[in-house]
Amino acid sequence: MPFTLAHLIPEINLDKSRQPLTLDSFARELLPSLLCYYATAVLVITPRTFATRLALLPITLWATFRAATLVDVVAGWPDYERLVYLNQGLLLMSVSIAIRVCIWTFQQEPYRRDKPSSSKYVDALDLVINLRGIGWSWSTGLKLPVETRNTLSKPAFLLSTTKSFLFYLLAFDICHYVVQSFGPQTIASARGGSIYDPSLHPFMSLLRNFIISGLSGSTVHLSITAAYHFFTIIGVLLGQSPTAWPPLFFNPYIATSILDFWGRWHQLFRHNFIEFGGKPMMYLIGRAGMILGAFFISGVLHYLGLWGMARGSDFTAAAGYFMMQGVGAILELIFRSVVGTRVKGLFGWIWTYVWTVGWGILITEAWSLRGLMGSRFFPDGQRPAVIIAEQLSGLWRSP
Repeated sequence: MPFTLAHLIPEINLDKSRQPLTLDSFARELLPSLLCYYATAVLVITPRTFATRLALLPITLWATFRAATLVDVVAGWPDYERLVYLNQGLLLMSVSIAIRVCIWTFQQEPYRRDKPSSSKYVDALDLVINLRGIGWSWSTGLKLPVETRNTLSKPAFLLSTTKSFLFYLLAFDICHYVVQSFGPQTIASARGGSIYDPSLHPFMSLLRNFIISGLSGSTVHLSITAAYHFFTIIGVLLGQSPTAWPPLFFNPYIATSILDFWGRWHQLFRHNFIEFGGKPMMYLIGRAGMILGAFFISGVLHYLGLWGMARGSDFTAAAGYFMMQGVGAILELIFRSVVGTRVKGLFGWIWTYVWTVGWGILITEAWSLRGLMGSRFFPDGQRPAVIIAEQLSGLWRSP
């Protein structure tokens, strides 16, 4: 049997090991991980705390492992199978915490905030939720999209963000609905099914899967953007400055190279991937190693997230997709060194989408087989896309 990353994961039956989320299970399994995470954040902004951080690290990792594998956040909820994606979110959060505390433990110089508050405990709280490092010394190289909202007026900023939130929420649901329409009994089912249609000619099947992959990527983009706008509204209402919530994406649809595309994608995990995967590999094989290492950690994160749904995972598909993005980026560097110019223009745009969407078929199939496409985000009878489709259908049939 070939060795894969799955062999490094303990044989855990998540269906049996997990318990419902209650106040008791939260206090016993989730809270220790969060407290250790926060404690490490306090320590990494405090000088001469390396020994304490090092001692705390194994405790934090063990607590985070327990949080990820012993709690089912939707157990007992109606329509459980369509909500199990929330457990994927728990795994993504837990893996991100584990990566961050590892990075923080071995950080040589304390992190500094550009505008520190009067208390380091408040600064540490900002650190644990500030994934891009906005306003911190460790966000070197971070490129933020241009802000178009009025950040000088909170009411104006909130109004603009609320409009954007509603737009992206609707666009996300419509895009998700279109993806599901390709296979109401397979792609849209709660238990999942393949995106492949064996009745089609191979070329038509490939074209169909390419379209599904592209739409699935757009669904991810729209959903993350909608969620980010929601949390932006909450953060500003709680007193944060609008400047703490700059745009998340920088129009990835106009990217003209692989490097350009991922530079325009959200940068929430950028620091994690570079510090935990990119830099160690850079020391071994240079810039190519940094690119492959960063994308490898991204693949591992998405692989473990899918595993969190307790329906298995697919390392080849999940991690393979991101590794091929690294390969594509390296090919662009080779092209530039040979030709003397970077990939750009119409050719670059076509190349970018053939590569990102084409390889995306791998991870899209993995998602679909495990029922992720069949997830529910709106209550029965209140899904915007369904309401719109029914209204349009009625208008079409009316004389």
